Amino acid sequence: KGQGELRPPCAALDARGRSGLTLGSTAPSLVFPGGKRFFLVLGPSGVGKTTLVRCLRARLPWLYHPVSYTTRPPRAGEMEGEDYHFVQVDEFLRLRESGKLLEWDRPHGTHYYGIPADPVLTRLRCGEAIIREVAVHGLEQIVAGPAAPYVHSVFLLPGSMAELAERLERRGDPTAGERLARAEQEVALASRCDTVLRVREGDPEGACAALEELIRHHTHPD
Repeated sequence: KGQGELRPPCAALDARGRSGLTLGSTAPSLVFPGGKRFFLVLGPSGVGKTTLVRCLRARLPWLYHPVSYTTRPPRAGEMEGEDYHFVQVDEFLRLRESGKLLEWDRPHGTHYYGIPADPVLTRLRCGEAIIREVAVHGLEQIVAGPAAPYVHSVFLLPGSMAELAERLERRGDPTAGERLARAEQEVALASRCDTVLRVREGDPEGACAALEELIRHHTHPD
């Protein structure tokens, strides 16, 4: 009881929806009753969202991680359907206008990014648990839509703003100053989230373990 029922992914999902599974389209998923099963991880740029989600997917391979659409060209080593769904601008805009995206963004006014709605909503209705990193404004879009009843938002705080500044500088990102200024505004929104988790420099495993415990609590209540 409370451990979830093991079963194949929902038959209603198409190949694109299934391609986001950590272990491939034939991997089993765990099904849980009710509750907040759509874990959205957000926080300022450089805080470690992608690293943390990657860690959780390795520890909890039954978590579904939806693959985003993007209009930017693939980078070296990136694969269609695993890293992103690479589409042209006209197709992305068609998806957006037809309500096929849970959220979308165009950071720095360049390429579009967006999370597909259909595979996420289908899996949530089938009882599966989902994790996805999002921007702060992405959360606002999602909780205004049909996935809202399932959302548990987790805001990642840096150990300090000085630590965050160092991380951004180490990236060599020319927009580091702009990102840091925006981070100070975003941190002020942490109180709107269901959970706030501090990610201290040099201890990514600690943050991963804390979030794993949270997810297990919500998906394995017994």
